Amino acid sequence: MSGRRVFLHLGYGKTGTTTLQQSFFDRLHSLGLVFYFGMFLSDESLPENKVFFDSLTAALYLSDEEFNQELGRLQRLFEICVSDVAKTLPILISNEHFLISGYSTRRRGVTVSARNTAKRLSQVFHGQEANLIVALRRQDELMHSMFVEAVSRRNHQNHEHFITLEHYRTAACTECSPFYLMYDFHASLSSYRDAFPDAPMMCYTFEEFRQNELTILQSMLLRMEIDPETLALCQVPLPNLNRKSKSEAGILVNSYSGAYNWLRRAPGFQYLYPVVARNATLRRLSSRFIKPGTVPFLSYDEADLIIETFRPSNRRLLSVDPQLTEQFGRFGYV
Repeated sequence: MSGRRVFLHLGYGKTGTTTLQQSFFDRLHSLGLVFYFGMFLSDESLPENKVFFDSLTAALYLSDEEFNQELGRLQRLFEICVSDVAKTLPILISNEHFLISGYSTRRRGVTVSARNTAKRLSQVFHGQEANLIVALRRQDELMHSMFVEAVSRRNHQNHEHFITLEHYRTAACTECSPFYLMYDFHASLSSYRDAFPDAPMMCYTFEEFRQNELTILQSMLLRMEIDPETLALCQVPLPNLNRKSKSEAGILVNSYSGAYNWLRRAPGFQYLYPVVARNATLRRLSSRFIKPGTVPFLSYDEADLIIETFRPSNRRLLSVDPQLTEQFGRFGYV
C-alpha cells in the first residue's frame, strides 16, 4: 500500500455536494492541488479514475461474498490510479453514496447502510492515511430533499418505497426501517469512527455552509494543507448547481407514470432502453409517460415530529463532537 493522504468527502447528499464536486473539487484538481476522484471530474485524460470510482460505488451494493471477491481488484485499481501522483498530493474522493442508508437506486431489492459502507471503505483504503469530511443537514430538511431526489429519478430501481412523502417519512422515522440509520447522525458517524479510528473528521452543517461558505472552504483547504489563498482562483461564492423549482404547493418534479414503472419491470426491457435513447421519435413517445407533479412541503407539525425523533441522536453526537454545539443550537438540531 502507498500510504497516501486520502480525504473522503462522505456527503450527506443534499448538502451542496454537486456544487462542491463540480465547482470546487474539480477546480482544485485542474489546478494540480489535489488528485480528485468523484462526480463531475472534467479531466477525461484519466479514464482509469472513472473506472475506479464507478467500481467503488458499485461495490457498496454488493453482497459480502461479492465484495470480498472485488476487494483486491479495487485496491489494485487505486494503486494504478495514484502510481504517478506525487506522494505529497492529497487524494480527494467525494461520493454522497458513502452516507446513504436505504434502498439502492441501481439494484432491485438491494439495501445499503452507512455501517457496512464505512467498513468496506476502511478495507479498500487500508494502509492509507484517511481523513473524513462530513456535511450534515437538519433531518426534516434532509428527509424532504432526499425524497424529492428519489422521486425525480426516473430510473430508480426501488421506486415503490417512495410512493408518498408521508409513506417515506413514516418509514424513515421507524428504527427497523432501512432508511432510519441515514438520519441517525450519531450512529452513522460512529460507524465511520469505528471503521477509521485514527482518521480526523471535519464535520459541519449545511445551514452553516450556506451562511459562511468561505469559512468552510478555507477549513477544508487547511485540512488538506493547501494555502487558503487558493480560493482566489476559484469561483466564490460557488454557484448553486442543483436548485429545484418551487411553487406555493411544494417542489416541482417530473416522474414516470405507474404504467411505465410497471412496464420497465418486464423481462428484456433494459435491453430496449438504449434503443429508445438513440431514437428521437421513440424518445418523444416515451416522454408521454412522464407526468409533472408536486412534492408538498412538510408541515410544521411533520417537521417537528422528525426533529423530535432524531433529537436524542443529535445530542449524543454533540457529546463526541462538541465543535457542533453552536451550529446545532443555532439551527434547531437540538
